[in-house]
Amino acid sequence: MTRQKILQVENLSIDYVVLDGIIKAVRNVSFTIDEGEVVCLVGESGSGKTTVGLAIAGALPENAVIREGKIIFRGRDFLSNRLKDKSTSEDRIMIIFQDPVATLNPLFRVGEIISDVIKHHLKITNPGEIREKALEFLKAVELPDPERVFNSYPHELSGGMLQRVVIAIALSINPRLLIADEPTTMLDVTLQAQILDLLINLKKKLGVSILFITHNLGVAAEIGDRIIVMYGGEIFEEARSEELLYNPLHPYTRGLLECIPKTHIKYSKLKSIPGMIFDLMNPPKGCTFVDRCTEAMEICRNVKPQLVEFLKDHRVACHLYRLEER
Repeated sequence: MTRQKILQVENLSIDYVVLDGIIKAVRNVSFTIDEGEVVCLVGESGSGKTTVGLAIAGALPENAVIREGKIIFRGRDFLSNRLKDKSTSEDRIMIIFQDPVATLNPLFRVGEIISDVIKHHLKITNPGEIREKALEFLKAVELPDPERVFNSYPHELSGGMLQRVVIAIALSINPRLLIADEPTTMLDVTLQAQILDLLINLKKKLGVSILFITHNLGVAAEIGDRIIVMYGGEIFEEARSEELLYNPLHPYTRGLLECIPKTHIKYSKLKSIPGMIFDLMNPPKGCTFVDRCTEAMEICRNVKPQLVEFLKDHRVACHLYRLEER
């Protein structure tokens, strides 16, 4: 059965205005997310993936300027309608940040924080009902002893428990789309696996769609139905997770995969992609990866490659796959 599209991002371009000039953080980004789908945005620092997530959530900083594009959520253009109405029961988006310690106010107990969110968004005023709802969401994220967590201050809980609390708070407004911005980065490997399993289970139980932002292709492979690879504010490749992992087309995607250590190989030095990301204030005329690419051609320096569907449901922006040569 064909799933309905819950989110459509069309030709999104975002700049940051700073003292030294204009940072061109995101350029002409387009993708969709279906109902109940997990889409992963993958790329190294500076790729623009977090900026895209903040734009969708309506949480961009004041110096950010959306130059062009559309963000259509459940049929509504959020860029034009968000200020008019952003909290209807049908159209809720919630974002989870990577540092739960910075997200939660240390002066309030967990129960006070989640109760305030429930009271504001679900319009519940009865204290007993609010408490019951709060404990229900704390149980939903598989926290041991929800009563104790409810009465605890953030500093009394571990990192993994805090991240579960943040997820519980996000779920308490019944979101249709959950944006998870590197939610496992600050956790150890065991806790990372637990949080990923939790998000997968919540997707199955609640049918919530997830935009998962990460720099780790291994994490993306575990949780994502589809993976979008970004570099320098642009989409370089997009495909179903299994297809992208077993048949990566773009040299950048292949480089990212080669950087993942293999357990059966002994390394004297871990692999990396040589070079640094370009100056986002002065992007190259052609392909932005040209100075780091081992397969660069003359055309790459002068002509920007277009994002095309080279294989079925597999898009790539690279001159190695020019349509006229197919």
